[in-house]
Amino acid sequence: MFGCVLGMRWRRSAASGRCGLWPHVERLLGEVGGIAQPSVMWHVAQMLAHLHGRLSNAQARRAAELLKRNLVGSGDWIVLNVTMDVLVDWAPSDTDLAVWVTGELERLRLDTHRSVAKRASERLAELTAAR
Repeated sequence: MFGCVLGMRWRRSAASGRCGLWPHVERLLGEVGGIAQPSVMWHVAQMLAHLHGRLSNAQARRAAELLKRNLVGSGDWIVLNVTMDVLVDWAPSDTDLAVWVTGELERLRLDTHRSVAKRASERLAELTAAR
């Protein structure tokens, strides 16, 4: 499955969640999560969102750290939008993450990519209203 990590078949099946990801969760959190290619980064975010309910506490922490690193380190608008959505969706069950992501959303409201700035403003409003 991960031999064709950059191939379209992998991306389509991974994004739709039809590829039996669970046995590969450690590889997602490790070697695949470390690939600094935007298309891989946002697909990993989608896959981790799909798996989140099945992750152990330690895996969930690692997943959040990986996504936080991608949110801070990427300039790709798709990576930023997808990753912020996943982290905001996870924030209600993790107070520390909610505090961290609130600060990042404030920063991203000023991003030069209009879609990122707009999404950050919308997600910040949702997160604030949920508290």
